[in-house]
Amino acid sequence: MWAIGVPGFPQPARPLTAFALVETAAALGVQVVQIADNLPLHRLSDADLGRLLARADELGLELEVGTCGIAADPLARYVGIAQRLRSRILRVVIDEAADQPKECG
Repeated sequence: MWAIGVPGFPQPARPLTAFALVETAAALGVQVVQIADNLPLHRLSDADLGRLLARADELGLELEVGTCGIAADPLARYVGIAQRLRSRILRVVIDEAADQPKECG
């Protein structure tokens, strides 16, 4: 995550893109790459998402998708992105007060 950048911390001189991340992961022998909220996949076009998946497939990598927040519209968008990238999981960070589940009963 530090090679991509984290809000609130000094940014790397050359942050990795999603494409550079999968290339780096493959070079390191990684089999699964989780692309989370510090590299927002919703900013990629549908064509770019397709190219990302194709390259991951070529490199023998499995992609996992992550996001933050549980607001309905953005979460639905990420469900679609996860399906498009054949992610078996959708990691969701719920660290804001509005994201916390309400108590039952």
